[in-house]
Amino acid sequence: MRHLMRLGLLGIVAGCGGISADPGTGTGSVTGTGTGTGSGGGVPLGGVTVELVASADGTRFSSTAVKVSWPASEGADHSRVTATESVGGTSVVADTKTAEVKLAGLKSSTAYSVSVETCFDAGCSAPVALGSANTTTPEEVWHLQGTGAGISQLANVVSDGNAKIWGIWYGPDAPPSLAGRVQLYYGMLQSMSVMGQNLGVGLASSAADAKDLSTLIPLTGTAGKAGLISPTAAGALIGSIMTGQAVPLASGKMRLYFETNGSDSHARIASIDSVDGLVGQDFNAGASTICKETADYAPAGGCAPTVVLGVDGDAVQPVARVANVRQFKIAYPTLDSWAWDEAPGTFMFFTIDKGGQCGYLGFANQAYAVWSGTAWEPVLREDGCPKAIEGLQAPAPVHLGGVRYKLYGGDPSDKTGALMGSKLPFLGPKLVLYGDGASTGDAKVVEFDDWESRTSARGTTFLWPDGTELDAGEEGYIDDFVFMTPTGTTAFQVAYVVITDGKVIPRPALAVLLNP
Repeated sequence: MRHLMRLGLLGIVAGCGGISADPGTGTGSVTGTGTGTGSGGGVPLGGVTVELVASADGTRFSSTAVKVSWPASEGADHSRVTATESVGGTSVVADTKTAEVKLAGLKSSTAYSVSVETCFDAGCSAPVALGSANTTTPEEVWHLQGTGAGISQLANVVSDGNAKIWGIWYGPDAPPSLAGRVQLYYGMLQSMSVMGQNLGVGLASSAADAKDLSTLIPLTGTAGKAGLISPTAAGALIGSIMTGQAVPLASGKMRLYFETNGSDSHARIASIDSVDGLVGQDFNAGASTICKETADYAPAGGCAPTVVLGVDGDAVQPVARVANVRQFKIAYPTLDSWAWDEAPGTFMFFTIDKGGQCGYLGFANQAYAVWSGTAWEPVLREDGCPKAIEGLQAPAPVHLGGVRYKLYGGDPSDKTGALMGSKLPFLGPKLVLYGDGASTGDAKVVEFDDWESRTSARGTTFLWPDGTELDAGEEGYIDDFVFMTPTGTTAFQVAYVVITDGKVIPRPALAVLLNP
């Protein structure tokens, strides 16, 4: 198997100790020993134990949590536990009055050094090292929903769509008809009413419930009655409607960002605001509820777009030295609020091509832009080219709390399992990177340099409904995905993906993270 199922991967012993694991029961530990002398009432004892934490169903280990325990120290006021990861050096710190603590919010598939200090006063003015141990968190495991081990047996997500999937979750304070529900934006299947590339809309039937996946699928599609459709004749800005992302705004409307190429064939990013408030299905200020005519997208039309990011030489929002601005995603603190307040410092990943004036090596590369409060400003290198994470395609960021995020993407350079001659997209293995605003610069803003390097990317594992692991080719044909927290907590994470085998028409599917 290409990916390691890390059910029993527990780490490296620090000091003396041993490793034990029982994947069937969800137990396992790595023990390290330490010694030290203290003041103010006691001498700490050695022996720090780090255990992986069983997932909610007890079948595997959490990818983000460990339990740490140690012998209590006589006279101690409290203990301080610090877990420091090996990639970016960020730490999770917890103070506790007890002799054990669960550390959550760790990074998946990451080596950690866990240390315990004894504090003999409330301010921990003279901490004494008790000991440390090393461990490695497991890889994320995603479970596709349905039956069996094949595309045709996957549970239906939406009947009228099969590509370019993205979604939002309406929080509990949204309008009552929307509160708690998931709404997807996706490429609709071609029909007499839907010709050309497009973005349709589908709404879940009820508020998301982690214990009832029927609240997440199937969604009710609008079947060509809402959204955007490519005009029959390309205008200066709008030709094909490609990938998109809807962002609910705290001001009470939906802003639909989308990639499009106009009459000059260069790809740009544009946006249109909804005219039906947060419902986010009608973006036409005219009589129609759908945008599809060339006149609709004209400056005086009902769907007149705004240029978000242009290309080199444009008069409006140009990205210097870049010929095409492609697939993108905006991230904001969705765990704090499901609606974006348009706060400055919000970031966007956008895709730029290989080569060109800037000489990027990856087939797809993730450049970075930051919202100033009025416009998206690309982050540039000294030579004027955008800074980029090279060799990553289809960005999908997820808020983890505070100024911490993770970013999913595919590695299009890895063609393992791709069918020769297939014209369907192959993105290779699905990877995850982490960004933490506290890493550099302004601790309140996630800057480009706060992200890990591409070489630090971790793998992910996907399972068919019957538990069989997808092989390299099967995972490689997962494309157009959104990862989200549809109940407002990282304890329940889902992914809407589009999958094919390189031969059949792609279809959307739902996956659930088994070991958050």
